[in-house]
Amino acid sequence: MVKGIPLETRLALTGADRVQKCNNRMDEIFSDYFSKVADTSALNRMLYVDAKIWLPEDLLLKADKMTMATAVELRVPFLDHKLVEYIAGLPDDMKVREHQGKWILRKAMADELPRSILHRRKKGFPIPADSWLRFELRDFVRDTLLAHHSACKQFFDPQAVEEIVSLQEKGKYSGYQEAWSLLVFEFWHKQFIEEFAPIHTVKESTTDVFAGRNWQDMCTPRSV
Repeated sequence: MVKGIPLETRLALTGADRVQKCNNRMDEIFSDYFSKVADTSALNRMLYVDAKIWLPEDLLLKADKMTMATAVELRVPFLDHKLVEYIAGLPDDMKVREHQGKWILRKAMADELPRSILHRRKKGFPIPADSWLRFELRDFVRDTLLAHHSACKQFFDPQAVEEIVSLQEKGKYSGYQEAWSLLVFEFWHKQFIEEFAPIHTVKESTTDVFAGRNWQDMCTPRSV
């Protein structure tokens, strides 16, 4: 949950010692890959590390899970190994030129695509998550992250978690990464840690969660 979260927020959530340990581990992972291509250009070193870490552990991982979940067959023709090997051997100025990436691809498609497409800014698949978390899912975010039994309160500084929720509700963040990252961690913990906890631990946790709750209210469907 490092990506997109400012250092100041990470320090507030976990403390300096844990942040440093995380940074050290990241350095170990990246330095190992960088060392394997130490004799090539800076651009090719970055492309190599992206291909070894970011591509399989982020982009392809999410694309594969999302498409399989919706029965969509995903193909990535630009990752044909012969094409990748050929492009890797091209000079740097055919990959990036005048601070613009994908130079050779833009040239190849110059007669096929309008300039508005060829030269527009890179764009992923954005969703209005910031708006959702601030408005439609406002109560969901607060109830999930600030519950007394939440994993976020167990592993992170509770005051820092409350601050993130409050600032998110007020629109003080430029994005939604902070609250979103905590939500992902919360449900990851529920799915993969709590679900496989020893029986006595789950029983104690369940008892704690439902202690003092009104069963009639709990069984009444909430309006959406």
